[in-house]
Amino acid sequence: MAAASAMPSSSTGSSRISNVIAAGLAVLGTFKLWQLAGVLPPAHGRLWLLLMMLFAGLFSVQPPCAFELPSVRRQLQIVSGLLLAAFCTLASASGVFLVHDVLPSIRLLLTLFASAAVTIPLCQEIAARAKAALAPRRFYLIYGANELGIALAERLAREAPDCRILGFLDDRLDRRINEALPHPLLGGLDAMPVAPPNGQGAIDGVIIALPEAGAEQIAILRSRLRSRTPNVFLASTWSIAHNNLMTEKQLGAVRCLLLGADDFNRTEQSVKRLLDIVVASVALLIFAPLLLVCALIIKLESDGPVVYTQKRYTTHGRLFDCYKLRSMYTAPASASPAGSTGIELTKRNDSRVTRFGAFLRRSSLDELPQFINVLQGHMSVVGPRPHPPGVKAGERLYEQVVSDFGERYKVKPGITGWAQVSGLRGNTFTESMLVQRFQYDVEYISNWSLSLEILIILKTLFGGFGGKNAF
Repeated sequence: MAAASAMPSSSTGSSRISNVIAAGLAVLGTFKLWQLAGVLPPAHGRLWLLLMMLFAGLFSVQPPCAFELPSVRRQLQIVSGLLLAAFCTLASASGVFLVHDVLPSIRLLLTLFASAAVTIPLCQEIAARAKAALAPRRFYLIYGANELGIALAERLAREAPDCRILGFLDDRLDRRINEALPHPLLGGLDAMPVAPPNGQGAIDGVIIALPEAGAEQIAILRSRLRSRTPNVFLASTWSIAHNNLMTEKQLGAVRCLLLGADDFNRTEQSVKRLLDIVVASVALLIFAPLLLVCALIIKLESDGPVVYTQKRYTTHGRLFDCYKLRSMYTAPASASPAGSTGIELTKRNDSRVTRFGAFLRRSSLDELPQFINVLQGHMSVVGPRPHPPGVKAGERLYEQVVSDFGERYKVKPGITGWAQVSGLRGNTFTESMLVQRFQYDVEYISNWSLSLEILIILKTLFGGFGGKNAF
């Protein structure tokens, strides 16, 4: 009996990208060494170019996208197309260099990149539509008119358009849901149709969706269904339920469930770290003059250090010194009320904030020193925002509001993140704001890809510095 899993792999797209890049660099290095050693004649460099184009073709296959919003899907497709265009351009330039020991002109490379950036997303869209149109339609029934069955049907409709659910089966009159079913309730097993309504083809299988069923009950159902359908599937409660903090993992020959967020594998960590170093280095070089001007104004406006440090959480619950440009007046230690606990979030028109500090906070310029944290390895450019110990949403600590809040720190915290570019920047004054922020963070971790990482950086550059809660 097969297990029906509708949970997409959290690293499908990112692994494909990183593996292709790693394979391309390995092929490039190997062929270049062979060429320098005289083992490989220069003319055989064309073989490398053909291999690189093969890798690029594999890279161009769009991974499954778990984001429901069509706008996010389109944005990721555009970024993925631009990455592939750049990859093809570099591969072509490297291939020409291997064959002729010269690099193509910049004008030729820009022309190739521009043409690839236009044609690749278009070809991807045409290929995706052709695949959807030519894919054979498969027909299934779901045994279990319950919440799990409904969640399974909705997820298949969203992520497997070639699978069509004909209806629900359920012999348990006292437990099945008769309302709000996305497909008709056909009755029990005795009412199971032998073919789709149009009479074309046959029913491809029945998916058992009974979260409370034991091994004996499932074995009985499988025996009864064996003569009626070629395939019987078992829907896992964990993989279908709306909980992104459960991931299927392969431990040797054993399939297990990771009850929590899945951290990035070593290849993904290496790709992300390389991108962090490049972006942070470039950002510090560009913003160095601005940082000097801000430092001068901060010193002239009020007494105190230019850079403010605060303990915040990074991976695995460790604390680090997070750097920010000081935006508040320096208060003496005796100013803190006796017996006070927790962190007091900044409010609108807060008297503790300096005039220039208010501008820094609204524009996010106070976060610029955190690029140093990125180079130190405590933070990433993109990731869930770090929080200090003792901070509250409403009247309760973050960890009390969301029991799984620490799962965000399976990955490094970031200067910007998916929640921030989605309009959730600033403080979390209520529990609902924190829960919503947490859901975006989990969505980022579960669906990480190089395309998503670059999309968030671009969204931050073009409009992600402000927000109604930025004060």
